[in-house]
Amino acid sequence: MHTVTDPDFLLAFWSPFTPTKGWDAARVLASKQASIDAAGFALWTFDRMPGMIPQWQTEIRRIGGGTLPLFAGGPTDPGPGHGPRSEASYWLPYLDGAAQALPEGVAARHPGQTNHRGQLASAFVFESIAIPDEPLALGAMPVEWWRKDDGFVATAGATGEILVRPAPRDNVDLLTNPGARASDKLLGGRDGGPVHFVLTLREPWVTLVGTSELR
Repeated sequence: MHTVTDPDFLLAFWSPFTPTKGWDAARVLASKQASIDAAGFALWTFDRMPGMIPQWQTEIRRIGGGTLPLFAGGPTDPGPGHGPRSEASYWLPYLDGAAQALPEGVAARHPGQTNHRGQLASAFVFESIAIPDEPLALGAMPVEWWRKDDGFVATAGATGEILVRPAPRDNVDLLTNPGARASDKLLGGRDGGPVHFVLTLREPWVTLVGTSELR
């Protein structure tokens, strides 16, 4: 198993892989690769966090934009999970623009039911998938976690999808603070587990999708 000890990114996202009923990681990734082949990008949906998106985008633009990795880990087998999900029918590429129909060939499973939180969900926008020969063990990578309105902090304040950056090597408090659990200081945080695949995000990096028909 390869251990990442010297990250070569300025910002990255961590996302747990949530098993879906009847869908293992291989099936999910095959579907996403089909979207990339058809339209040049795919969407990785997760529960709605609209207030986070513009702040995440501000941080990404602060370093000049471009592409950045999303590390995903957790269980890869099909879970009991939920039943069939609705398919997203439109997306808002830059949040302040008009809703656009998803391009032909792009499939995005909505993480909730059709009436879930106003029919909206968040989604990462990515252009490629990398699958390591062996899962990446990221326990040797101290990171700082981004919290809404607080900026980057030394310990994780939530689970789920979080923006991270490598911790300064001279941040002694991050590495030695006895009040923080070790899992809160490392990439993976409370969701833990090795990284099984890496997505390359492209602008707009993260957006919103919906299940309502365009009017």
